[in-house]
Amino acid sequence: MKYLAPQRRHPLRDFADRHWPARGQCSASMIQMTTREYRLTMPAATPRPDYGIDAPGVIRNLFLVAAIGLLTWGTTFAGLWSGIVGTSNVRIDLAHTLLWPGLGCLIMAVWMTWDSKFGKVRRREVLLGRLRWTGAEQVLDVGCGRGLMLIGAAKRLTTGTATGIDIWQSEDLSGNRPEATLENAAREGVADRVKVETADMRKLPFDDAVFDVIVSCAAIHNLYEAGDRAKAIAEIGRVLKPGGHVLIDDIRHGREYAATLRANGCSVTRISSVAGTILLTVLTFGSLRPEKLLAWELGHRVQFNSWLYVQPNLQYVINPGGTHTIPNALVLGAQCSVTF
Repeated sequence: MKYLAPQRRHPLRDFADRHWPARGQCSASMIQMTTREYRLTMPAATPRPDYGIDAPGVIRNLFLVAAIGLLTWGTTFAGLWSGIVGTSNVRIDLAHTLLWPGLGCLIMAVWMTWDSKFGKVRRREVLLGRLRWTGAEQVLDVGCGRGLMLIGAAKRLTTGTATGIDIWQSEDLSGNRPEATLENAAREGVADRVKVETADMRKLPFDDAVFDVIVSCAAIHNLYEAGDRAKAIAEIGRVLKPGGHVLIDDIRHGREYAATLRANGCSVTRISSVAGTILLTVLTFGSLRPEKLLAWELGHRVQFNSWLYVQPNLQYVINPGGTHTIPNALVLGAQCSVTF
């Protein structure tokens, strides 16, 4: 006697036999009707915001110098020429002379490119995280560019508004135009909280004391005259509300900004790393002296009526006059305004 193993049946066939009257008469098409088709639809990926390349002309020149230095050394190393120029009396080993400047320029160019694409976004989050946000602030970004700080602040708002001003110079930032800023705001989901205006930071088109927070990143140094930079800082102080905060991140002139802010009634704290500042200053031979400043307006305005107010002012002045001959001082003053 042969033992016949039980035939294994497909589970869909068993299901068909139980639910259709004509057992065993279920066709393949009927079995297929009992199956369900599930389709997973992936949402279209939202493009990442593009905050541009800072100082694109500088980066281009660094890469050119690097290419010249490395190409000169490389052709010498390959034996295509000696790499030595000059006369019989004066001979210069051009290949090795240009090698190290070329390597230095290459490292600096790569670092500036990486910082423009990734580093500055991380730095933005650290800086804005130093402020206490309620979500209702009115924020101004002075020299907003493509919206790095502007959009970072807007992401922390609920009922507040972030306003950016710029004159949109492409030599300072690649693709610097208002349309790019608004596009980045849309990609970050904060288009309803962001607006931009074309304006000069030396003459801001806003009333006095209208912003709770004012930020600026790598913008004010583009004013080459010290007097113009002082005007920009004074304008920041003018439109800042009593008790408001100023956050400035720039590659040079930090002490100058701090002195002007103090002169306009703000208390200033340096929040940048001293070691980092010294290192970058040495590596760039003094070209870059980055500073990060956090300031807040200490005055409280007493509004007597529509045309008269008095605003007390308290500040601690370090190294008055910048001469190191006058002791630090705690200064109490007042500002009075009468409108005719």
